[in-house]
Amino acid sequence: MFATDSQPITDARPAPTADQVAAARDAVSQLRENSKASLGARPMSLSPAHLDGLSALASHAFRPDRLVAFVFESDLHIHASHKLPLGRWLNVTAAVQGDTIGFPAMRLRIGSISLSPYLSRALIDLVSSSTWAVGVVLPSLDELVTTFNIEGEAVVITVNLPRESGVIDRFLGVQSGLSAPIVSETYCRLAKLQSGDPQSDLAVHVRRAFPIERTAEATPDRNGAAFVALAMLIVDQRVGALAGVDPSAIERCRAPAITILLHGRGDLPKHWALSAALATGQGKQIAEAMGEWKELVDSLSKDAEFRQGDPTGFSFVDISADRAGLRAAEAALMREKATLMAARLSRATQDDILPSALLAKEEGPDFDFARQYGGLEDPRYAAAIQTIDAALGREGLLNGLAEGASL
Repeated sequence: MFATDSQPITDARPAPTADQVAAARDAVSQLRENSKASLGARPMSLSPAHLDGLSALASHAFRPDRLVAFVFESDLHIHASHKLPLGRWLNVTAAVQGDTIGFPAMRLRIGSISLSPYLSRALIDLVSSSTWAVGVVLPSLDELVTTFNIEGEAVVITVNLPRESGVIDRFLGVQSGLSAPIVSETYCRLAKLQSGDPQSDLAVHVRRAFPIERTAEATPDRNGAAFVALAMLIVDQRVGALAGVDPSAIERCRAPAITILLHGRGDLPKHWALSAALATGQGKQIAEAMGEWKELVDSLSKDAEFRQGDPTGFSFVDISADRAGLRAAEAALMREKATLMAARLSRATQDDILPSALLAKEEGPDFDFARQYGGLEDPRYAAAIQTIDAALGREGLLNGLAEGASL
């Protein structure tokens, strides 16, 4: 019991704000640009705002787990709390020293057990090296982090994780449990159909992903593979990372570049398909959070510190499409509803996918989300989501499912 506690060491965090999401996005953008750099990784500067944003998003996506990262007395401090069964918590703290070449020295504390820097490094090395057992091969820690410095309240770190390494893709695939071969086969089938008969209607592609002659064989795994393959076609082939799809397995399966539409809009199919794929590969909570983060960023004011481009404004229509996709996937992944949902998807129309009544929801750059709805934990926002979910439950793919409706 020395390694666990009855209470978390960190306080519960509120849902992230638009500024926190934007700061976290900026940090991730720095890492992404690093992975593309032809001359090798460059130092990334993470300000207190970056650290706070990353902490807020991690805590929101994996709640009730909690994370906080901050600089204090020239060390980076990381406090994490993970909920365990039987009311216990795994609390881990790390004090990371700056001004180092290679992976930095740190002191770990797990519950009431304090580890020396030597034992802390040995434990991290063990965890890092053991990932091969699940198909994920990480570079050595000193190759992964080549410099680490504290400059004032900022962390300046050089992370050397080439994009072509595939580490993140393989990790996502292992986590999801999806079958990469089935996803690849389904994607190639959809791409071939689109090449032979190009269509711009999302409903056509949904029906192709769930062919009526196969609905009797539907299972949660096959439905999940179809959602990921559909998002690969409509959003980006890289969505296949959710199932650990090797890009070489689908390099010959290419469909013509045609904008797919839902109710005449090209953005809504991407919202629906990606949310369904994320709900399949990473779970409803993460899918829901990522959709909300995107809209929060879009609601940034023009003078926001981490604003990129011209924000389009918060959109409840986009949120509706997100929730329609993730709720459809959630139902299709239930063993008792897998064949029913596959049958409904096999004959889906645009209104089945997203009821047209939800197209009248608030959106746009002139819509002041923060003033009218406060934030993601505001009762006004919760009421708006309940209204959307009620409409999805009355109409379309989810109609009557709560009451156990049959075909």
